[in-house]
Amino acid sequence: MKTGYDYDVVIVGAGPAGSICAKYLAEKKLKVLVVEKRQEIGTPKRCAEGINYDGLKNVGLTPDPRWATSEIHGAVVFSPKGKRIDM
Repeated sequence: MKTGYDYDVVIVGAGPAGSICAKYLAEKKLKVLVVEKRQEIGTPKRCAEGINYDGLKNVGLTPDPRWATSEIHGAVVFSPKGKRIDM
């Protein structure tokens, strides 16, 4: 059945993971469609409140002061059962 749409990959969600995935697939010459439920990507911020600087560098991005407003030097995460993880 021909639908008029011809994509190799459809990615649902244009957050950091979906956007980076789309970037790499497009660089491999795949036809990529990214679907996002919000009209404007990244507004309001829904995820990625803490992105690893080295992770950004690994995908060819440099933090910009317009969206990377603070540096985080560690975190403490508590699981629902109370286990503490220091990062």
